Amino acid sequence: MRTRGPILTLLSMVALAFALLAVNMTSGVEEATDANVRAAGTTTAPPAAPPPVASPAFPELASYAGRTSGRKAGEATVEIAIRNGAVTAYLCDGKKLESWLQGSVKGSAMTLRGKGTDELTGTLRDGTVSGAVSVGAARWQFTAARGQAPTAEKRAAKAAAATERNAIKPTAPPLNAPEPNAPEPAGPDAASTATTGATTWGAGQ
Repeated sequence: MRTRGPILTLLSMVALAFALLAVNMTSGVEEATDANVRAAGTTTAPPAAPPPVASPAFPELASYAGRTSGRKAGEATVEIAIRNGAVTAYLCDGKKLESWLQGSVKGSAMTLRGKGTDELTGTLRDGTVSGAVSVGAARWQFTAARGQAPTAEKRAAKAAAATERNAIKPTAPPLNAPEPNAPEPAGPDAASTATTGATTWGAGQ
């Protein structure tokens, strides 16, 4: 009878230990599940950004005028005239700097070249052309808005007229080609007949 008390106490302690262990295991599983849910939520990919909006292409007929910036000796005017994809640009500071450049447009970008290494590149954005122009070893930024460009327009009109004249110019016929409806030249048989007739007529006399 005296030994039953300690045994019961030991069994109670063992049962309590198992109960605490079960509670700890259940709590650990719940915490792990919550951590996995939070981790899954933080790794969700953000929505894809919308694609960039493409800049509109240059019109077939347009003129732009503006100025350079960042020149030590003062700014220069920039005129650009577009005629059916062909571009003529004029750069001048009213003193010594002057350059003509020609090229073409492709979409919203243009590339023009002039004498030597002179070059102009520009991009159309919100109705304004911005880019860079270089003359010799110097290079500047420029901005040109839609407007009148009389000097460049005049030269562009001349170039367009010359191109049109060359396109409709008739092709000359070959040098040795016979004229239409021209009589065929007499062949050797005709010459022989004429000679024979003349000889026969003389002999009969």
